[in-house]
Amino acid sequence: MQIERFQWKETSRIVEMICQVWKLDRMFKSLKNGMIFSQEYFYDVLLHSTDLFIATQQQRIVGFLALSLSKKEKILIPEEYQNLLYHQHDDFHLISSYRQMMQNYHQNCEQLLQKMHQNYDGEIVLFMVDETYQHQGLGTKLYEYAECLFKKENCSHYILYTDTSCSYEFYDHHQMKRLDQYRRDDDFTIYLYAKELKSMEYRQLPHGYEKISVIGLGTSSLGESSDEEIIATIQEAIDQGVNYLDLASGHAKTFQAIGQAIKGQREKVYLQIHFGANYETGEYGWTTNLDKIKQSIQWQLEMLQTDYIDFGFIHCIDEEADLKAIEKAGVIDYIQELKKQGIVKHIGLSSHTPEIVHKVLDMHILDMVMFSINPAYDYKHGEYAIGQTDERMALYQRCEKEGVAISVMKVFSAGQLLDANKSPFPQALTRIQCLQYALDKPGVVTVLPGVRNRDDLKEILKYTQASDGDKDYTVISTFDAVEHQGKCVYCKHCHPCPIGLDIALINKYYDLSLLGDDLAKDHYHHLEKKASACVQCGHCNHRCPFHVDQMQRMEEMALYFGE
Repeated sequence: MQIERFQWKETSRIVEMICQVWKLDRMFKSLKNGMIFSQEYFYDVLLHSTDLFIATQQQRIVGFLALSLSKKEKILIPEEYQNLLYHQHDDFHLISSYRQMMQNYHQNCEQLLQKMHQNYDGEIVLFMVDETYQHQGLGTKLYEYAECLFKKENCSHYILYTDTSCSYEFYDHHQMKRLDQYRRDDDFTIYLYAKELKSMEYRQLPHGYEKISVIGLGTSSLGESSDEEIIATIQEAIDQGVNYLDLASGHAKTFQAIGQAIKGQREKVYLQIHFGANYETGEYGWTTNLDKIKQSIQWQLEMLQTDYIDFGFIHCIDEEADLKAIEKAGVIDYIQELKKQGIVKHIGLSSHTPEIVHKVLDMHILDMVMFSINPAYDYKHGEYAIGQTDERMALYQRCEKEGVAISVMKVFSAGQLLDANKSPFPQALTRIQCLQYALDKPGVVTVLPGVRNRDDLKEILKYTQASDGDKDYTVISTFDAVEHQGKCVYCKHCHPCPIGLDIALINKYYDLSLLGDDLAKDHYHHLEKKASACVQCGHCNHRCPFHVDQMQRMEEMALYFGE
């Protein structure tokens, strides 16, 4: 299916489709009267719209979309089409009755909206799919196109009106909220739907000015798709606010396609490029040979059509022997020299081993660490579950204390956490739960789930619209495989505090302060409400799935901070 701008020559087809979809010939007892009403209705839609689109399949118009954006002017209808649509039929009373019907409908809709006391900056004025092509997924694609356009125009809320003549369950399925309804009679009810469009969240790099999207992209499997699909996926990600790409790709072909995708908009993305990823065979390979690394980096820059690297990563160092090898080969010196030249903006490290990360942190050269974080690895389950639970948490806390950001890989444990049959836990987690789990860890600025195509991307981006309930991963506290009872994991399940304490943040500042983080201590002292304000009501203790005695913790923290 292709979606493109509406052309005025397509007017008669849209009028015909309106009559067919809503069976207006039956409603008004004849095809002639149904078509007259369709013309009147379409003219009314045009008066309230700013953007019009058609959906085509095999060169046939199969769908139509009319949108209204509060920041844009309504469309101008050419005079010849005004005459065609808003004609004076010989049956003046019939036309008058139709127009009165539409006026009453608008009044009913306006009354519903006024009751909400809320401003909306977008509206789906008309949304329809040819009856022959319904139930084939075309409606979903057309709806997603509308939502994407609203996001591009920075709409915060949009609405639509529908009624009992439509399949309004479709909007329930797409997580629109039914705000109110007006029942005209036993057979006809108008519904007002709305949706809040939450935008991408960004976190600032501690050692820099960059604001990084909390959802980035991993590209290890992106090369399984065609070049066209790779380009479309990256461009769609950028349009949706993703600005951080990890380029430890599994396939050499990915780089040229990504270069095409970011051409003309390089400044919109941060690229995480790996010194040690080798593509001379056409597929991913790993090397510590400095000459091969130099050749690979030069090749990657050419394919990406860029002359600088936002984040240059010491790649995949999991053992001390690997670290010694790259030091001896001069790889770290090479990256530092490129940073002096301004080619590399920030230096990073990718590793699965806490001990190795600590050794490189001791060099004081890092701005970012790429580390595998998920509930399985953190609780000692899986191939890369390296380090004890407390050891891994201590690493995250050290990174936050020292201002070294964390980008997260393997957030789904290679998909195992999403499948109850493969998970170490008794039930599957959702993508949204896994993403939130990682984002709640100290030091984390972005999570990099791998995608193969736009369908995968859409699943990942559902996080941006997810509710707090969707993000709640505290079910893991019930798993026998999780041993973290009595320790705060900053999950916010105890929120909201009846007196307004940010319990998770207070706990995080306390834990970091105990590690000697003076900045965390300063942040605590600037909180509006501190631990000393706790009234010991027990609400947090009752709600905590990890059985943390927050009342006692608040007393400890108030004593420690002196307020």
